[in-house]
Amino acid sequence: PSCRLSRGGLVWVVATPAEAAPLFRHLKTTSCAAGGPFATHRSADGRHMLVISGRGRALAAAAVGYASVLSGASRRRGSVAWMNVGIGAHGSLSAGTLRGLRSVYDSSRGTYASFSAPAAEGVELSLGVSVLRLAEMASLQSHVPSASDAIFDSEAAGFLEVGRLVAPLEQLAALKVVAIRPTATAWPSPTDSAVEMLVEHAWPQVRLVADKMLAALPQEAADRCSGC
Repeated sequence: PSCRLSRGGLVWVVATPAEAAPLFRHLKTTSCAAGGPFATHRSADGRHMLVISGRGRALAAAAVGYASVLSGASRRRGSVAWMNVGIGAHGSLSAGTLRGLRSVYDSSRGTYASFSAPAAEGVELSLGVSVLRLAEMASLQSHVPSASDAIFDSEAAGFLEVGRLVAPLEQLAALKVVAIRPTATAWPSPTDSAVEMLVEHAWPQVRLVADKMLAALPQEAADRCSGC
């Protein structure tokens, strides 16, 4: 089956099957474009596509590029919104707490990039810090300004780097569910049921942001995407 979005829609980028499972259920998706480099799903109503990137900035960046072609977004800039959803680490917030990212510090490059705040309207915003290795988190907390209250993850920097090439900033968002502490020595298993439960718990807030992003898509852009 095709992954193309039949009209203006939303592409979800997640790192692991555990983070994707609640989205599969709520969005009622089925597999599309089997055999590609990334697992992809599309909803029956044609408004949602989901791609599982794997962990890391390089994989997230590649998944966004891949999904932009499959979904039709590369031909209709402005008609598709993008959301990165997944778990993160925080020093004090309770497991299951949802935060949007207002900006991301890329530890591999030492650079910052910003999201557009309205994309995560209704969700408290934090600095995001994308790391290549979990061991970086503890040291970055003391060396990066505001990192003591940051959400650490592995893919937001790559998602934003390529996402802003395929969509306006106001159509990009990243939402992170606190799952571990920065002192953790390993990310949870890609199929960890506890991670799935945390994302499931956050779903009502995640869906609210998704609905607002879909409603904010320019109608003329959505109309132009009809049948693409």
